Amino acid sequence: MKKFFFDLFIVFTISLLPICCRTPEINENIKINSDSTLFLIKQIGKFTNRFCGTENRDSAMNFIFLNMKKYSDTVYIQTFDCDSLKIHNIIGKINPQKQERILLYTNYDQNPEKKDSIDYNSAIALLITLSKTIKENPIDKGFDIIFFDGRYLLNTQSDINHYLAYCQGSQLWTKNYLTNKNINYEYGMCLVNPTSKGTTFITDGNSNHFASKHLKFLKIVAQKNGLENLFSDIISRPYYGDNTIISSIAGIRSVNLVGTKIINEKPEYIEYENINDINNQEITNILKIILETLYTNH
Repeated sequence: MKKFFFDLFIVFTISLLPICCRTPEINENIKINSDSTLFLIKQIGKFTNRFCGTENRDSAMNFIFLNMKKYSDTVYIQTFDCDSLKIHNIIGKINPQKQERILLYTNYDQNPEKKDSIDYNSAIALLITLSKTIKENPIDKGFDIIFFDGRYLLNTQSDINHYLAYCQGSQLWTKNYLTNKNINYEYGMCLVNPTSKGTTFITDGNSNHFASKHLKFLKIVAQKNGLENLFSDIISRPYYGDNTIISSIAGIRSVNLVGTKIINEKPEYIEYENINDINNQEITNILKIILETLYTNH
């Protein structure tokens, strides 16, 4: 009888363990296909100069939509008017019936000041791969995977130096979400140029303020897999973008995984991705950390 109560006490105690004491878990049968992700990065790279309102943006939108149609339970395009242009957010859902959800997102338009940039190609490819992997390895959680448009579209009615002057797609999505709020997001994760060789994820100011618990868990997962060098304890200035809108206005605690390199002991955000700096190992590492985090309750 004493042993029964002791075992019961142990089980109860474990259930109360804080996040930092829990062991990340992932189904060992889940296969990470970095080759297909790298192929997707190169495919998306064909749609260069995909500025808001251009044919290349529309072509990229169709490419992403068709892939998400294969790898999610439902996908649709959310369209808004912004000045004289149309904003098209692409939204894929896995287990749409679930009220408790996790939000994964990036943007797919590009900065018109960066001609022939490949920025965000790897983030787009990673989200498609994550959706495919989750779809093929069912989990009792709901996911929304969003590709925001209008990240670099200036709202002419806003102060050009204010972060709300940009990120039109995430702002319009947030306004709609707050108006028709009928689901609950456990947390969110934003990807920005995350797979370049030598990338280190610093503690972004927004992530540290809004989602420190989930950021800490990502670091635990990385350490468990011998990838602790992927994360730095350096706390940086906030990286203003879609993550700022989702965390501060939508109220969804969101981690910002922004590709960064440490130069002279100072973090520098990777503003320009280079396809030659992206390889299978970098892709595998980040996919493994994200998937293990998503598949573990924390």
